[in-house]
Formats: sequence, C-alpha cells, structure tokens
Amino acid sequence: MGTRVAPEIEANIRELYASGLSCYRIAEILPVGRTTVLKYAVESRTISEASVLARHASSSLNKDFFRSWSPNLAYLVGLIWTDGYLGVSTRGKQVCLAMREEDLLSRIADAIGVPCKKYKTRDSYICRITMGLHEIVEWFEDLGLHSGKSYSIEWPRGLPANVETGFMRGVIDGDGSFYRSRGRVLFGFVSASETFAREFRDWIASRLDVGGSFFCEKDRYWRFRLGAGDTAKLRACLAPNPCDWHLKRKWKQL
Repeated sequence: MGTRVAPEIEANIRELYASGLSCYRIAEILPVGRTTVLKYAVESRTISEASVLARHASSSLNKDFFRSWSPNLAYLVGLIWTDGYLGVSTRGKQVCLAMREEDLLSRIADAIGVPCKKYKTRDSYICRITMGLHEIVEWFEDLGLHSGKSYSIEWPRGLPANVETGFMRGVIDGDGSFYRSRGRVLFGFVSASETFAREFRDWIASRLDVGGSFFCEKDRYWRFRLGAGDTAKLRACLAPNPCDWHLKRKWKQL
C-alpha cells in the first residue's frame, strides 16, 4: 500500500474534487501529484464530507445580499467571471471563487455568510469560498455563468448600467493589472474568452476616447493594453471606488 498523504491534504483533495475541479487542476493547486489526486478523488465518490460542508455553507449563506443589485454584488460577479468557476459534480453544482488574497476573500465571505477556507499549495496557499444553494447557483447561471467558462464567458446578462463600474473593478481585480514601465503607469487585461475580452474593451471605448492594443497571444489568450494617457482616463472613470472591496496590490500603483 502506498504512503498516504497528510489528513488535511486528503480532505482538501476530496473537497475540491467534489466541487467540480479536475484532477489536473487540483494537482496544480495542492502539493501533490496527479496520481495521488486521482487516488483520493476516486475514493471521495463514496465519502459525503464535502457535501456536508456544502450544505452547511448553503444554510448560512446571506440570500439578502443577492436580492438586489449593488456595487458590491457587481464586484463579486466580476471576480467570479474571472477567478471563479461553476463546479459540476455528482453532488450538484457550486459557484466557487479561489484567490490568494485571504484578506479580500475573507471580507467577501463574511458579507455573504459563507466560510473562507485556506489550502496549502506547492509554494504558498490559496483561499476559496463556495456557494451551493440551488437558487443562488441558478441566479449565476441566468447571468451566463457556466461550467468550463474560460474560453466562452460573455458579458453578464441583465447587468444594470448603474453597477457596471463595480463589475469592471471586480473584473480588473481578477484579470487586469496596473503596472509601471519606465516610470509610467500602464494597464493590461487578459482573457481566454475572445468575446468577453472584446466586450471589456468595448465598454471602455464606449465611455472613453482611448486607443490601446488588442491582440491574441500564443493562440490562447486575448490581451488588451492601454498607454499611460489612456490608463489615466480609465483610472478617472473607475474612481471613486463604489465598492467596499478592492485588491490593494493592484490599485497601489495609482
């Protein structure tokens, strides 16, 4: 019989697999190989601990947070559109969000009433929140969230115009970046979905007189970049922050 992994890692493998993550993706997150992940993932099919945790999270979820649109809700949708996913397994569907930023994710978890769980990875850690309540999952699906979204996600259906700034800030905190080059602050955005990348660019272009570059990289990702002057216009458009949350490390350049 092979050497068993630590109980904490074993439980993490089972829970992540139950949420719908592939064995390959779990092996990227946790400090184990794919063979080990597959072993415990197969065993997890007969273990109910992950579904118990999901039910507990669902029972404590603050449904009022999702009843009406707000900048904070739009920000959360933006984060899920970029760093989140819809997990599908034999135990049902779950909307999940995984990030390294424990402070930000913990504050979001407190607001929506779900646990924020921390996992050890190969070189650091990652935090994750899960929403498994059926009506909330359906709400996200009605917006356009779907399994395997990376290359096909589109602008959320029915997103009100008055909270689009909050959504854009969530998207930028997920897949955008402000960075310095030769003393200038520039902006970049990347997405595997060509449709969403174009919609993101068009939203900015419809509000600002900007140029920028838009191109496909390595036949896999779509990039949108702005020069220093256009970045300053974007900064002014998105300020002041209408949300209670933001990713400090991305906005500190400003």
